[in-house]
Amino acid sequence: MLRTPYHTTSSSIHKTYRCTNKYSLGQGQYSGWGSTPSTITETDLLKYEDLNMDLKELNTLFKDLTEKQTKKIKYLEKLKSPSFGWFGKKKKNNSNKKTKRNSIERAFKEKEAEFAKNIKKILSIKLRAKVLQRLDRLIKNPKAERLNKVACALSALIDVLKSCGVSTSYDDLIRKFQDKISTTVTVPTTASDLKSAATEFLNDILEKKDIGLKDFIAKQSIHKKQLGEILKTTINGLPNCSA
Repeated sequence: MLRTPYHTTSSSIHKTYRCTNKYSLGQGQYSGWGSTPSTITETDLLKYEDLNMDLKELNTLFKDLTEKQTKKIKYLEKLKSPSFGWFGKKKKNNSNKKTKRNSIERAFKEKEAEFAKNIKKILSIKLRAKVLQRLDRLIKNPKAERLNKVACALSALIDVLKSCGVSTSYDDLIRKFQDKISTTVTVPTTASDLKSAATEFLNDILEKKDIGLKDFIAKQSIHKKQLGEILKTTINGLPNCSA
C-alpha cells in the first residue's frame, strides 16, 4: 500500500520515494489579543521554490492581511487608553472594552481564516497545473529528472489538498486512476490490462528505483501511451481547495 513519504509503516518502510519534501500548509492558532497571529506567511511559500511557480498574485492577499492586522493592533492599543469610552463607572468601562476587544479579535480571526482558504485554493489550482505540465513533458520525453519533478509536484498537490481538508493520498490517487480507466476504456480486456498496470505505472513516478524509468517507458509503449493520458485526466479531475 502506498503512503505519503512522511508516513512510516510496515508496508512502506522499505520504499524510497523520489520526493521527500513536505509541502503542507497549516493555519496556526491565534495566541491572544495584541499578539502576532500565527498563520500562513510569505516564508511558507519558500516550500514551493523547487516547483518553479509564479506566486506573485498572492502578494495582494498578504498585503491586505497585513493592513488588516495593522488596523487591528492600532485599535486594540486605543482600547488600552484609560480615557477610551469612559462612562463614569470603571466596571462598565472595562466591560465595554472587553466586548470591543473580543469583537475585534473574532473579526480578525475570520479574516485570517478567509485569507488561508484563498491562499490554499490558489495553490491547489497552480499545483495541479504544474503537475499536468510536468507530466506532459515526461510523457513526451521521458527522463529520470522529469520523473523526480512530477513526483514532487504531485506530492505538493496532495499535501496542499490535505491542508484544506480534502482527504486524499497516493492510495486514493491510484483508486481514482483505476476508476478513470474503467469509465473511459470501453474494451473490457484492455481496461483490465490497464488497471493491472496502473499501480506500477504510478509507482514508477513516485518511488525511487533503478528500473523506474525503463518500466515507465515500457508500460507507455505496451499500452500505446494510454496510461499517461488517463493519468493526466485523473489528476485534472482532482478537486481544488475551496475559498
